Amino acid sequence: MRGISLNRAAIEEANKSDLSARATTDELNCGLHIVCKGLLVVTVWLLLAPTHGLSQASSTSINLLNPKNGGQVVVSASDAWLKTIDGNESRGMQLNRDDSAVYAFKNERPATFDTFAVLIPGKLDKNVKEFELLTGDSPAGEFSSIGKFTTNNAKFQKNPYQEFKFPPVTAKYLKVQLLSNWGFYDPDRIVVFQFRLFGRLNE
Repeated sequence: MRGISLNRAAIEEANKSDLSARATTDELNCGLHIVCKGLLVVTVWLLLAPTHGLSQASSTSINLLNPKNGGQVVVSASDAWLKTIDGNESRGMQLNRDDSAVYAFKNERPATFDTFAVLIPGKLDKNVKEFELLTGDSPAGEFSSIGKFTTNNAKFQKNPYQEFKFPPVTAKYLKVQLLSNWGFYDPDRIVVFQFRLFGRLNE
């Protein structure tokens, strides 16, 4: 909002005019100009257009891994990986270190995404600590690494999903590779709750 503007000419005109008022609209700038002779010019800005600070990608972002949006597991070490996107936040799945799974999006279409989220509902030695995200154009083909990420072994009360952002990438498949947990006595077992991936489907 640009606030109130003053018009010196209107003030000068007030010395020789009455106090009648008129209003005009500026279609280009979506503004309403109210001129009161002898007073001031007031511009009221109407926010009718999309805010420039909000990207179109953000406004259309969805959880690509949600089965309701077409998300699916296409390759995995065990069926337990199917439960990592089923929406049940109260149940953790015990998986093995170095296990991985490949996820596809609706109709196995390509998608553009930039945020991965991991549910950490509380401190646990077996919580996933380090993991790697990779992308590919074939579920059995070569994958390129987006990067390796490390969680916090604690629950964030406002949002227990810990988000990991990266430059937008476009791919048909996402691979999640488990690398370590937070414990010392059983480093080969990793508990995973839920995963999310935010972005948009491509044509």
